[in-house]
Amino acid sequence: MIPANVDMGALTAQLEQGQVALQSENGGLRQSLESSVSYASDHGFGSLGIAVLDQDPAVTADLRDIAQVLRTDTALDTVIVRSPGSGAIVSTTHSRADIESAQWNFLANPDYAQATVGLVDHIEADPVPGGALVALALVAIVAAVAATVVVVKRMGR
Repeated sequence: MIPANVDMGALTAQLEQGQVALQSENGGLRQSLESSVSYASDHGFGSLGIAVLDQDPAVTADLRDIAQVLRTDTALDTVIVRSPGSGAIVSTTHSRADIESAQWNFLANPDYAQATVGLVDHIEADPVPGGALVALALVAIVAAVAATVVVVKRMGR
């Protein structure tokens, strides 16, 4: 549910204009968040919008509802909503698992711009090469089995 004190029209308009929406204007915060949005774009994250609320809603889950509405009402791939004590992230391009794996560090950082850069870096990091690790493990197992067979045959002579 969207809290009554959140002007969704104003937030949507700000996101559409510059990908950063502040409930109360703060030039320094806006500038640092704009840099974070540019960083995300430069690193292949996709289009990102960030909305900052002045206070936490009574129900923390409302942050996700706000983020979802903002994402739906704009052309942005990913929307972050931050409040002093929490936040929410919704995306059409990044999996829920990727977002949740990065979300704890993101929410723990009170510097919203720095937290956003960390979130982008975490999600855009090269994944562990699972296929290569499995192949390497199989080669090691085959080599161990072959060595064991050779040793057992030699012992039987």
